[in-house]
Amino acid sequence: MGIGVDIVSVKKIETIIKRWGETFLKRVYSSDELSLGNKLRFPYQFYAGRFAAKEAVFKALDKETKNLRFYQIEILKEADGSPFVNNCKEYIGDKKISLSISHNDEFAVSVCLIN
Repeated sequence: MGIGVDIVSVKKIETIIKRWGETFLKRVYSSDELSLGNKLRFPYQFYAGRFAAKEAVFKALDKETKNLRFYQIEILKEADGSPFVNNCKEYIGDKKISLSISHNDEFAVSVCLIN
């Protein structure tokens, strides 16, 4: 069992994206995540939330993440809007991942529980 939590500044992610653009985006987000984020009115909140979620997953996995990269942790949405980790089976096996993301104008936070 593992638990991870992360908080990130929306403004920090916005600054990084404006400075590094596609280089940063493609290193951190999957093509499906980019497709979702680019359609939104406030994409920086979305990207900050996904970044926090990926960090929370890394922390919950702890030492099992030697070769795992940010873009390999794909955070998508269920039909009801709740987030889920779409891949990472080789790192988590049959374990269940529970994930929550929240944000406002300034911060995005995420909690991940793996059991």
